[in-house]
Amino acid sequence: IALEEKNYDQAIAELQQANLQNPQNLYRLAQAYQGKGDGQKAREFSAKAAAFYSLPQLNYAFIRNKAGKQN
Repeated sequence: IALEEKNYDQAIAELQQANLQNPQNLYRLAQAYQGKGDGQKAREFSAKAAAFYSLPQLNYAFIRNKAGKQN
């Protein structure tokens, strides 16, 4: 919700408490950092989301594609 409301600091705080073994959360962190204007951190988390590998998941393919476009 914080990310949708463009409350990037709160979104980052909440997402850092989330499961970072989920590429969607890594991608959301990238979005929050991008919104905050921290391009370096946004690229870092976007790259982590794009490179993330777990058991094949439909969501993983979707997020990897979107995160890969931000690099």
